[in-house]
Amino acid sequence: MKYYRNTVPYTAIHGNFFSWRHKLTYGSALVTGGILSMTAWLAIYLLTSSLA
Repeated sequence: MKYYRNTVPYTAIHGNFFSWRHKLTYGSALVTGGILSMTAWLAIYLLTSSLA
C-alpha cells in the first residue's frame, strides 16, 4: 500500500483531489480555532480585569 501511494496513478487520481480538500479543511479548522482561542483569551482577559 505504501509503495502504491508513491506511484504516478495514485498521485494523479488522489493527489490533486486530496490536496485542495485538505487545504480547505485545514484552513477552515485553523480559522475556527483561531477565532475560538481569541474569543476565549478575550473572555479570560475581561474576566480577570473586571475581577481585579
